This record gives sequence, structure tokens and C-alpha cells, in this order.
Amino acid sequence: YPAVAGLYALAFLAVIYGIRAQRYDLAKIHAMPERSIKGVGEASRIYFEKHPSELTLSQSALLAGIVRGPDSFNPFSSMEFATRERGTTLDRMVDAGVISKAEADAAKQEPIEVRPKYRREYQRSYAMDQIAVDLEIILEKENIDLGGLNITTTIDKRIQQKAEEALDKKLREVERLSGYPHQTRAAWNNLPEDQRGVPEYIQGAAVVMENRTGAVLALVGGRDADESWFNRATGKGRPVGSIFKPFVYLAAFDKGLRPTTSISDGPIQPGEIKNGKNWRPRNSDGTYGGMQPVSYGLIRSRNTMSVRVGNYAGMDYVKEVRRMAGFNKPINDSPTS
Repeated sequence: YPAVAGLYALAFLAVIYGIRAQRYDLAKIHAMPERSIKGVGEASRIYFEKHPSELTLSQSALLAGIVRGPDSFNPFSSMEFATRERGTTLDRMVDAGVISKAEADAAKQEPIEVRPKYRREYQRSYAMDQIAVDLEIILEKENIDLGGLNITTTIDKRIQQKAEEALDKKLREVERLSGYPHQTRAAWNNLPEDQRGVPEYIQGAAVVMENRTGAVLALVGGRDADESWFNRATGKGRPVGSIFKPFVYLAAFDKGLRPTTSISDGPIQPGEIKNGKNWRPRNSDGTYGGMQPVSYGLIRSRNTMSVRVGNYAGMDYVKEVRRMAGFNKPINDSPTS
């Protein structure tokens, strides 16, 4: 029974190296750059893409051998040394009477097949970092320590990659503008590593969601997680700005306003907006277009039209729609908020 023998190997490992048998904790076995493996479940998955109960005696002995020298006996780094240490572990099990010499000899002859190199790469990203943060909230510490979990997310790898590329492309266009006075990412990357310091080049963020379900398909918190770890998509509260406009229009549509109704895109007049006093928001491009369909204001994100649409719906109802949409943070009654 190879699987049973494998579990004996793990239990034997706990005795030899003083690791608590009830948790089979293979502490800090380094398998990939900037990553440590904790728990036999995670070690089994990383090296063999298996659950611990599926490990053979040979595979279990190999994992046991890694503990004595995570860098030296790691099969990803040196298959020769890992194989040699596997044999040493099997011999110790024979000496301890845990397995027979015949079982050890058979295990030594078993070919070692580990996770292929192309599936070992671990690339840090803002999405992966946020997933790790969320899992620490969702899971019990015991689940994390034991490892061996398969985590399914809504992140779409293709959309994630496209979002990252689009953000960096747009910011590079900004950096190439004539007379751009700030540090560029290219200039920062060209500096010697010991002179780079904290990046001061322009950053950005993007979140792509599926309208129907609210699933997050992509999350980009900056231009490169290795260069700047701070996640600008989730790490700090910021004014929602124009992102909130669709909820204002939703409130107005629910009150009977139609997308084809004409509404002014002209300057806001003093006292025009209820409780707005002398508040006179302007369009971001400084232009005004006269009477336009309501749909134009939503599509073009026109500030003056959106304020008038919100005034039509009424501040109280806009707040109610906001609450129903899941926004729970209190806001003021003034439209300027």
C-alpha cells in the first residue's frame, strides 16, 4: 500500500526532525523564488500536484529529505541531491523498522516526476496579492497552515493581462508628452539597482467587473507589483468621482426620466440645484453643449448634465439607490458630497 507507506514516511519525518506529527508541518521548504511552502498539503501540491494521501513512499521520502536542506535537496534545484537524500531517508526508515529493505529498494527505483518547470513559475501580481489577503480573512488559520487547498477565483487571466498592458500603455503615452516634467518608468528602470529607490513615476489602477454578477475579472493596482507593492485599486480610499454617475442616472430613470429626454449641458446657475447654494460644478473639458439627450450625459460623463439628473431624482432617492447597491458608508445630504 504505497499511500499508507507514504504516510508512515511523513510520520517518521516528524519523529526524526522533531516536527509535530499531528500537523505534518514541513516548515518553510523553499520551492520557488520569494515563496515558502508550509504544510505537507502544500508541499505535495507544489512538488507533485497531488493530495498527501496520494503520495507514494518514494515521494513522501523525498519531501522528508527536503526538510534537512530546503535549498540543497530541493528537486527543482537539484534532482541529483534530492534523489540522494530520498535514499538516505528511506535507509533511516529501514533502520528504524518502519519499512522493510525491500520496500526501500523498490522506492529508490521509482522515477521521480515532479511538477513541470513551466507550471512552477509564481509571478507576483496585485490580483494575486489581494486574493491572498482575502483568503486570510475567509479561511481559518488551520486551513492555511495545512495547505493543500484548490482556490478558484473569478480572475480571467486573459483580461487581467490585457488590463495590465492597457494601463501601462496609456501611462507611457502620458510620460511621452512634450515637456513631461516627472520621472518616467523607463528612466527609473535604467538607473542602477542600488540607486533606484522608491519609484516616483506615474501610477494608475484598474478593476474590471462583470456587470451581471459583480465578479472581479481583473484587478490592477499599479504598473508592476515587483517595483511598487502598494495596491492602488484596493489599498486606499479615494473619492468615487464619475464611477458613481450610473447610480445617479439609475435613480432618475426609476423616477421616470427617459434616456431620450433632453436636458441642458450648459453651466449650472447659482441656486439651480436644491441645497446646492452657490455650487457650480463644471465639465471636465471646460466645454458646454446646450440641450442634449440624457443618454449623452451618461455616455460622455458630462458633469453638469449628471448634476441636473441627480437633482431630478432628488438627493434622498439617490442615497436610497446607493444603499440598495451596497454602498454603506454614510454621506452628507448636500449634493456637493
